[in-house]
Amino acid sequence: VDQQLTALSNSTMIDLTDPTHIIVLQPGSAFIRYGLAHHECPKSLPNVIAYRCSPTNRNDHDLVSVSKHDQELVEKRRDDEAKETQSTFKKRFKSKYNSAKSTVMNSFFNSSSAPIFTQTNCLQRLEPGEAANHRWVFTDARPEEPSYVIGDRALHLAPDSNYALFYPIHRGQLSSDPLHATYSAVNALYQMFSHIIFNELEVEKGQIHLYGVSLAIPDVMCHREIVDLHDLLLKQIGVGAVFVHRESVLACFGAGLSTCCVVDIGKEKTQVCCIREGIVIPNTSVVSHYGADHFTESFLYFLRACSGQVNGFEGDHYFPLKDINISLPQHFAIVDSLKINACAFPPSTVEDAYFDQCHEFFVTDYQSHITSRYRINMTQAGYLAPLCLFQTALFGPGAYFERCHKLLYIQQDIRPFDYLNKDFMESAPTVSGRAKDLARKAGIDDLQPSSLTALDGLSDVIDEGNTHIDEPDGRSCDKPHSVFSASVLPVPLHEMVRISVESIDPELRRVLLSQILVVGGTAKIKGFSDEFEDRLLDSVACYLNESDRIEVVQNSKESDVSHLSWVGAAILAQTTGCWVMQREWNNSAIGSHTHLLRAKVPFSWDI
Repeated sequence: VDQQLTALSNSTMIDLTDPTHIIVLQPGSAFIRYGLAHHECPKSLPNVIAYRCSPTNRNDHDLVSVSKHDQELVEKRRDDEAKETQSTFKKRFKSKYNSAKSTVMNSFFNSSSAPIFTQTNCLQRLEPGEAANHRWVFTDARPEEPSYVIGDRALHLAPDSNYALFYPIHRGQLSSDPLHATYSAVNALYQMFSHIIFNELEVEKGQIHLYGVSLAIPDVMCHREIVDLHDLLLKQIGVGAVFVHRESVLACFGAGLSTCCVVDIGKEKTQVCCIREGIVIPNTSVVSHYGADHFTESFLYFLRACSGQVNGFEGDHYFPLKDINISLPQHFAIVDSLKINACAFPPSTVEDAYFDQCHEFFVTDYQSHITSRYRINMTQAGYLAPLCLFQTALFGPGAYFERCHKLLYIQQDIRPFDYLNKDFMESAPTVSGRAKDLARKAGIDDLQPSSLTALDGLSDVIDEGNTHIDEPDGRSCDKPHSVFSASVLPVPLHEMVRISVESIDPELRRVLLSQILVVGGTAKIKGFSDEFEDRLLDSVACYLNESDRIEVVQNSKESDVSHLSWVGAAILAQTTGCWVMQREWNNSAIGSHTHLLRAKVPFSWDI
């Protein structure tokens, strides 16, 4: 108690203009980017935690079943689209392709007689000394068997270890499903943030109240989730102040812009929204449930198709890993690395196309620890796979899941804190009564206040068996946790931009189309900007005059496009007055935290 009083009295001593005392956090689906505000660029930690469990519960279960008919529909649609795309590509680059196919140039293993399109000499076992620099080092958790492992160590656990991976953020929101209540995600972020602040950034626990946290959050996070993150940082970890802002607006500031159209291609979702003078324009946000991971899966599909593993495709190269499973972190890392190094959009001229570039990757067996080196030529796959962003029929089934986000709060959930307890629930009859009414609508008649968790008056209690969902922003829906909709194609990237800008004033629309800011590593794919501009020009031509132009902003202020939101959070935190202080948070009643944030946050709380 004395320590809490001391921290409370010293909270006024925080210098929120001192960048050395501002921690910048950007939690995403793939990584948590972190650092101090005076750092030029952030460090990254994979946003994943592995919990020790029994072998029978180690693997995740499919939460949404897909019918055989829907599966076949998606696969047939993709096969047809891929064959047509491949045929068009071959006709366009026929002369260069045939020339490369007849070339003999595989001398990597001192054999100059093997064509680049065959299996010969694709594999080499590495000696222990040479393999040391390329080995996938598996985490050995057996000596201590900790209750959880985080970040890279979690991803490097052997497939047969008794740990289950859990990603706290899924498609920009706290992970919540029938296997993991929402507090599981909050608990995981508590462990991740604590590790970053106290271990990576080496902040002393006794001095944590003298630090502020600038938090960059995904645009799709709902009110309740923002409240949870503030409570985690201010009350549980004990930072002195928190500043929060949306990633899209922060990306603008990080790029040195105030008005632009932001295209954020994330790990599992893609969002487009328009910013004017640092404020999101209402009704311009468009979200699709595909991202870089689905791009990686499409690339693997083309690797298999172009090696003859898919019916109807002519095999023109050899892909050795027929049993590759990208749900395993090592296999996913292999395919993702190949995608980054080998993928490019088809060039505008035949002369600029190359089919004779070989790529190598390394595979480590988790049982024998033997590392093998593979060398392959991917020919067409590297050119065809990126087109999935604009021809969404090339995506696999994963892009057809529409997630209906619901928050699952149960009192029995194990978590490091419980700030909504039985005493509070029994002293809040209005909230409890509202939750009971909704429970009765869902067919639950014997619900007791002690088994509920209040949702700050913003959303209603959701039980595991409840299919009725009352979203925290007031929207209601009767959808299950996720919906697989095979009949509707995901919206292509250029169409998302068109939908976003079509209702905007024509003059402002032309300004936005001339300043399109793409955020995310996918924007680094060679030829992306040219392809995006060409596709978008065809889509919005009716809105433009002859003198108007479409331009994708590149290398603005020489910042990495993956770090723009973090950079913006670091810059804005040093100049803003929109901090939520620890003292005012602790002195506020639990039900009034939402009102406090509504008054403090620098973005429109109701959008």
